[in-house]
Amino acid sequence: MGKTKSGIVKAVTRYTILIAGECRPLTKNKDYRINQLGNGQIISIEIKCCGNHIGEIRFLDGEARTCTNCGLVHSLKIHHNHFHLSRIKHPN
Repeated sequence: MGKTKSGIVKAVTRYTILIAGECRPLTKNKDYRINQLGNGQIISIEIKCCGNHIGEIRFLDGEARTCTNCGLVHSLKIHHNHFHLSRIKHPN
């Protein structure tokens, strides 16, 4: 864990994502970085796709980012005790 300039402890966690019923580790080209406060509260998720950082989404239901290179939509769905990060190919 590291401290931000304001002194808030920030933990970073990497997750393996469940995609289509199959557990696949993320690669260096596709990655999610979960940013959280010292008390464990998740505040945002950084998204890397096709080897590029494509953006950051706040930990809010329905947030999404689209990769301009491959067209994948990375979206967040929050339930009462868990959340899903989904990668869906955007229809052309």
